Amino acid sequence: MEWWLVITLLFGGMVFLLLTGIPIAFAFLIVNMVAAYFFLGGIPGLIGTVTGVFTSITTFTLLPVPFFILMGELIFHSGLGLDAVNVLDKWLGKLRGRLSILAIMMGVIIGALSGSTIATCALLGLQRAPSLEPSCFLTC
Repeated sequence: MEWWLVITLLFGGMVFLLLTGIPIAFAFLIVNMVAAYFFLGGIPGLIGTVTGVFTSITTFTLLPVPFFILMGELIFHSGLGLDAVNVLDKWLGKLRGRLSILAIMMGVIIGALSGSTIATCALLGLQRAPSLEPSCFLTC
């Protein structure tokens, strides 16, 4: 079978499943299982796919992810992030260009604490842009 036909069938199947209203995760799962069955040799291909999924889930490299999410939620809901920004703002006093220096220094501090650039940008973006409603970020 030609490569372009395989890609067309996979993308077409994915689009069809998404148009039927199936959630994205289940649509990907169905397309992956069908492709594994046909391209990896039937039942042994499915067994290998399931084994690979369980092996990748049970690694210790994914262990910190829930803890980073928990730490971010605690910092956000307790107001600790906003308090830290206010303290640093008071330390800087009446310095010219205080907002840019404040954003850079808070980015360094929060980045060192959390280890996540994306979490730092989200926290500083929510605090430095007060016109944005935080609930719109939490429901996405």
